[in-house]
Amino acid sequence: MPFDGLVLAAVRKELADHFTGARIEKIYQPEENELVLQLHQPGLRRRLLLSAHPRHARVHLSSMAKTNPTSAPLFCMVLRKHLEGGRIIAFEQQGLERVLIIRIEARDELGRQAEKHLICEIMGKHSNIILAEPKSQIILDGIKRYSHSVSRYREVLPSRNYVFPPSQGKANPLLLDEDGFRQICLNAPLESTLVNLLQKNIEGLSTLTCREIVYRANLPLDFTLDQCGDYDLHALWQGLSSVIGPVKAGKFQPCLLTGEKGEPLDFAALKIDHTGTSRNYNSINELLDYYFTNLSQQHDLNAERNACLSLLNKEINRLTKKIAIYKQSLAETAGSEQFRLYGELLTANLYRLEKGQAVASLENYYDPACPLIDIPLDPQLTPSENAQAYFKKYNKAKNTRVAVESMLASAQEELSYLEGIKTGLEKADNLTEIAEIKQELTEQGY
Repeated sequence: MPFDGLVLAAVRKELADHFTGARIEKIYQPEENELVLQLHQPGLRRRLLLSAHPRHARVHLSSMAKTNPTSAPLFCMVLRKHLEGGRIIAFEQQGLERVLIIRIEARDELGRQAEKHLICEIMGKHSNIILAEPKSQIILDGIKRYSHSVSRYREVLPSRNYVFPPSQGKANPLLLDEDGFRQICLNAPLESTLVNLLQKNIEGLSTLTCREIVYRANLPLDFTLDQCGDYDLHALWQGLSSVIGPVKAGKFQPCLLTGEKGEPLDFAALKIDHTGTSRNYNSINELLDYYFTNLSQQHDLNAERNACLSLLNKEINRLTKKIAIYKQSLAETAGSEQFRLYGELLTANLYRLEKGQAVASLENYYDPACPLIDIPLDPQLTPSENAQAYFKKYNKAKNTRVAVESMLASAQEELSYLEGIKTGLEKADNLTEIAEIKQELTEQGY
C-alpha cells in the first residue's frame, strides 16, 4: 500500500483545485488516530479524512460516514476551538515529502484573523497530525503526543517548537537533472538493485513506483547497478523522467491494482503497467476512498468472521472431545454380552455350585463344541447371588450402551451441523451473510 509522496502530491493537487477557500464546518475524531473535517464550498460539502494510523496513514476525501464518540477527545476539542469556522487558504507539500500542510485562517479568542497550520505527517508508525502556530512554530497539540523519552530528535507536546520530520537525505526529483541523477548512481554501492537505488536515494517513491520506473526503462526488475552501462543509466533516467515530468505539470494517472476477482490490491498516482491487472481513475481521492472503504469493510468482515469462527472452533473442539469419550465408553461396554452369558450359565448350574467357590468351570452350551469356561465368582456370595450380580452388570452395561449410542449420534449430528456452518462462514464474502449465520447460531442457542 504505497501512500508515497507522489500519491500525496496528487491528493494535494486535487484538494488545492477544489477546496482552497473551503470553510471548515465541523471537526470530528471518530477513531483514536483519525480526524474528519467537514468542508463546505458553495454547492459542495465533502468530508476530508486525515489519518495517522500506523499502517494506514493517509489524507483523502471520504464518503464513509463513521460513528463519532459521545464525548469528543481532547485533540478534537482543541481543533474545534482553533479551526471550526475557519477557511482553508492553501494545501502545501515540500517537494515530494509525505507531509501535507493545511494552512487555515480562523478567528482567535479575541475575534482577530489568525493563521494556523494543520500538519499531516504520513510516516508509517511515526505518522502524526499536529496543529501549530505558523509564525512562532509553536505546537498547539498533536493527535499523538510524545517527549524526548520516546524520540531524541523532537518532542510533540503543547508549547514545544514544531520540528519538521528528520530528513532522509534523499534527492528531490522535481529539482533533479540527469547529471545529478548520474552522480547519485555513481555514489551508490555497485551491488544495489536499480529498484533499491531509486527508493533509497529519490524522494517520494514507493517500491511499486520504483519497479515501474525500471520497467519503463526496459530493464530487468532485478538489474543491479554494476550491470549498467551508460545507455542503461540514460534509460533509467528516462524512466524516472516519465514519472516525474507529469508530476511537475500537475498531471496524474490514478491507478488501482486489482486481483483475479477484481478485488483492490494496491494503488498509485501513475499508471502501473509492470504487474497485475489495473483500473484507471480520474480522481486520486475517489480511488483512495474506494480502496480504503473496501479495506475497512474487509477488516470488519474478517473481525466478524473471526469472532464467529472462534465460537465455532470452541464448540467443535468440545464436541470432538465428547465424541472421543463416548466412543471410549462404548468400547468399555463391548464385553457386556459376556456378563449375560456368565449369568445364564451360573443359573443353569446352580445345583452344581456351592457358596465359597472362587471359580466355576462350566460347559458353554451356547457353543456347539461345549467348551469349558472359567467364570470368576465372589466367594462371599451364593451361586444365585453371583448369577444376579452378572445380570446386573449386563443390564447396566446394556443401558449405558443405549444411552451413549444416543448421545454419540446426537454429538456427531451437531458436529456435522457446526462444520457445515463453519464452511459457510469461511466462504461468506459480505457482512449480510455473516449476520445471517450469527442469527442462526443465536437461534440455535450458541
